[in-house]
Amino acid sequence: MALDSWRPFHHGDYRGAVKNYLTGRMARKFPLFSLYVFPYKAGDNYHLHDPMRLLFFGTITLLVFYTILCVSRMFPDHMLLCSIISIALLIFILWMSLFRRHVSSEKPYNPVLVWSSSIGLGLWSSFILFCIIIDSVNFLLLIAQILGVDRLAELDREYWMPETIRIAFIAALITSFIGWLQAVKGPIVRKISVPLASLPKELAGVTIAQISDLHIGAIIQKNYIEKVVSKVMALTPDIIAITGDMADGKPEALRVYTRPLAALTAPLGVYYITGNHEYYSGALDWIAEAQRLGFTPLLNENRILDYRQKKIMVAGVTDLMAHRFIASHASDPHKAALSDKKPDIRILLAHQPESYGAAQEAGFDLQLSGHTHAGQYFPFSLLVNLVKRYARGLHRYKTLWIYVNPGTGFWGAANRFGIPAEITLLTLTADK
Repeated sequence: MALDSWRPFHHGDYRGAVKNYLTGRMARKFPLFSLYVFPYKAGDNYHLHDPMRLLFFGTITLLVFYTILCVSRMFPDHMLLCSIISIALLIFILWMSLFRRHVSSEKPYNPVLVWSSSIGLGLWSSFILFCIIIDSVNFLLLIAQILGVDRLAELDREYWMPETIRIAFIAALITSFIGWLQAVKGPIVRKISVPLASLPKELAGVTIAQISDLHIGAIIQKNYIEKVVSKVMALTPDIIAITGDMADGKPEALRVYTRPLAALTAPLGVYYITGNHEYYSGALDWIAEAQRLGFTPLLNENRILDYRQKKIMVAGVTDLMAHRFIASHASDPHKAALSDKKPDIRILLAHQPESYGAAQEAGFDLQLSGHTHAGQYFPFSLLVNLVKRYARGLHRYKTLWIYVNPGTGFWGAANRFGIPAEITLLTLTADK
């Protein structure tokens, strides 16, 4: 064992050495896990000082215990058995769904296990959220009983609470099954008109096909991608924009699945930007793969397109967290807007919609984003609006139009209940 694995190993700091060794082993064995639980790599050491990672890990731990509590309430006479089964299933679901979805040629996967864990993740997460809602209502009912509300005084809570948990489980089963059907069905095509005040009449009618968050990997494979490519090409767009999170895994391991993307062509080009997931498996490799597929990567840069005697700027920025992995990839809309030519319209591709402030300041007219998945499935589709200002659809911020694609694929749970995957066809129109 290399001595470097035991840093810091001085002055008898054995506890620090063990922590550093175990952290490094976990991070090397489960790369995606290290990004959630542990921060990014700094030199040769891994550190446990990022509060967001610790918050994530702590939240998952609390939810596991809460799941055991909910299942035990469904079957109060078999609490120990319920606890053992719940822990085993959750370990399987979380390990396979989050940590084994990252495909590489050195790490094969079992499709049956990955699919079952992905469906299970959707069922579990929906069940937990429904339980939280029900328990919140039960808590309010308890307060009302304590306050002596006459209509609630006779409510048999010992009977009612297990029944409500069973209702939550049935609701989760139904929504997860429907959501799975929607997920495997593939993306719909949504057509959006974007009214731009500064749009010259020569550019009215220019179309952009946007795909985002494909997450090609252990579940989304060749058949799904062929379906996406066929639908995009049937739209005959002028421009194709791929706004990040194209895959989960190494390019060489996924090449058989990404190959259909090479058929994407458009008169004014196919443009690609990185999302956060590219950095989990090697952004430089995915940028090279995008070029091999015939795409034009935009890393805080732009291309000026001549069309009908007018100029269109198509710019792209790296992901907002890219600097954590590659310092030179810090997202910079202002740099992306630099040009010695004066375009008639400026379009920015930015994976995360939070780039909107800097994009507007840099003078862009339209920003195309993804990342949020719009919550991906109900009821998370409601919660995402609490944490994201722009989670889905067309919005306006001052002089900037923002469109957030809810994802052309899916990630984690194979569930699209209420939020179908989407290919967006945006048509530029003059604002009247």
